[in-house]
Amino acid sequence: MNGHAKRTHATGRRRVLGRGFLVLAAALACLAVDGSGGPGAAAQDRRSYTLDEDPIRQGDKALERADLDEATRLYEEAVAAGYRLERAFFGLAEIAVRRGRYDEAEAGYRRAMAASGDRHPVARGRLGLLLLRQGRETEARQEFTRALAEDGKVWAAHYGLARLHLAAGEWGKAKAELDHGRGRRGVGEGEDAYQHGLALYLLGTGDRAGAERAALLAMHLNPGDAEHGTLVARIHREAGQTDLAIGAYEQALATEGMTPTAPLLHDLGNLYREQQRFNEARDRYLAAVAVDSTYVPVLEDLADLLHRAERWDTAARTYLRYLAAAPADTSAWLGLSSSLYELQRYGEAAEAAGKAAQLDPAGQDIRFARARAGIHAAADSLRGQAAALMDSLPAELPWRAADWIARASWLTRQQDFAAAQASLERAAALDPAAYEVPFQQGIIALRAGQAEAAVGHFGHAVELSPGNAAIHLNLGIALYQAGRPAEAAPAFAKAAELDENLVQARLLLGQALAAGGDLAAAETAYGQVLAKEPGNAKALRGIGYCRLRRADYRGAADAYRTAATAEPGNADAWAGLGSARLGLGELEAAGEAFTRAWAIDPRNVMLVRGAELLQQALDARKENESR
Repeated sequence: MNGHAKRTHATGRRRVLGRGFLVLAAALACLAVDGSGGPGAAAQDRRSYTLDEDPIRQGDKALERADLDEATRLYEEAVAAGYRLERAFFGLAEIAVRRGRYDEAEAGYRRAMAASGDRHPVARGRLGLLLLRQGRETEARQEFTRALAEDGKVWAAHYGLARLHLAAGEWGKAKAELDHGRGRRGVGEGEDAYQHGLALYLLGTGDRAGAERAALLAMHLNPGDAEHGTLVARIHREAGQTDLAIGAYEQALATEGMTPTAPLLHDLGNLYREQQRFNEARDRYLAAVAVDSTYVPVLEDLADLLHRAERWDTAARTYLRYLAAAPADTSAWLGLSSSLYELQRYGEAAEAAGKAAQLDPAGQDIRFARARAGIHAAADSLRGQAAALMDSLPAELPWRAADWIARASWLTRQQDFAAAQASLERAAALDPAAYEVPFQQGIIALRAGQAEAAVGHFGHAVELSPGNAAIHLNLGIALYQAGRPAEAAPAFAKAAELDENLVQARLLLGQALAAGGDLAAAETAYGQVLAKEPGNAKALRGIGYCRLRRADYRGAADAYRTAATAEPGNADAWAGLGSARLGLGELEAAGEAFTRAWAIDPRNVMLVRGAELLQQALDARKENESR
């Protein structure tokens, strides 16, 4: 199982667990009638509002019609004014629940309780439901018990205890707690939540038909609550009737006056995804984001789907949005790393994998993600760590030939040629047609001083990728180093033909032609370089050399003088200028040029030979003058 498959598998486990708590969000969303305030409310009023201005009253109305942005604005206005804080914080917590921001919701409920003098049984009951949703059963039970001690009629607490009993298979105890919701009428009193819980009870005791009726009634009462549709979908799923589950959602969406919620659209997208109807799943996820861009749970599923569709850039951006709200999700960091890897943003991919490693240092899929991203990164530190890590990971992981080729390139730079060769053998086993393998083998041979072996490797690479200028260039270098300049020249010419901007190819072509004695063709090649880069000192020195060889000392002096001006720290330019001056009989000027060359590199070959000739010329002149 590869890294991304493992990530998807882990996500799948979370989804299954989430379905075990379907009822909780229904309770959280539908029991707002209990939040009527606490005993500390009057003491905290800092200003008065008319009935129509009251931000709490208006915020409650906005929340009831699912206008979360407006509700947030109104509750925050109340907080800023210090007005009925226990209600304002409670409302903000309710909004956070609907948006899947559970850490914010927990903090909001606790602030609501603190604002009411630590006596807000409804907020405590709702907090318990939230904790239960997160799998914190012991803490949840404590909150339910304390809420009922404060007010024995808090429906959220009875409902939470019923959920605990249902999870434990304690059907009788569960039914006793659920009965506290019997007789409730309408969504405002939590009737839909009661029917939802009853459906779970009936499903657990074997009455599937009764469970389906109760679940459908809950959805009918509150079609905008996705958790009711989720339960209907679960019942159909367990009966192998996914189409009916989708139909239940679509029916809810078609209900006149129904406002789609992000959770409902999200779960419908998941159903489509189960049927591998990925385009429809994507559309539902995007619709969920459009309804509420702050709803967190849908973002990871949307990112995963985009990843599956190989829309790497959009997937990466969606993962980042999700991780901003859920930074402890290891699988999402892996998904982000994988997307960035495919985008060849290797440093960022390694960084994302490193975030996952902070959460789970020993995870094999995480170590794999770090290795395959790091080996391609620009930073030497990342490449070194990745090269070592790759050896410790199993061969059956979904490596690509490019990963091992990159490792071989790194090891070649470290002059560990044996390990580099072993990496290339791994790459060749994964992709026998990868031209990079013989190309990198040629680089290793050149580094090891084995020019003839390099010629063979580069020749094989040319066969696999005849249109690659870099291969022809390196083949020419290998032939030149093997003492075969006449054969090197066509390779350099081909490289220059394939990439007209590859100046190095024309420079080396000129060098090879000059070494083979074709000085006119060599000067032409150097001239082509100067046509693109007029101040290229290497080309100017090459032209100077060709002219010097043809005894065109004036032309050589001009070329070398221009080269020395362009690159005054190069000994070859001054030594060449000295030789040209010497050819012109300008012995003092030649001496000055040789002196400049000697100051840069006393061992320069042209300087040493030119200095000898100059001395001979000076001696001869002195002898002639003495006669």
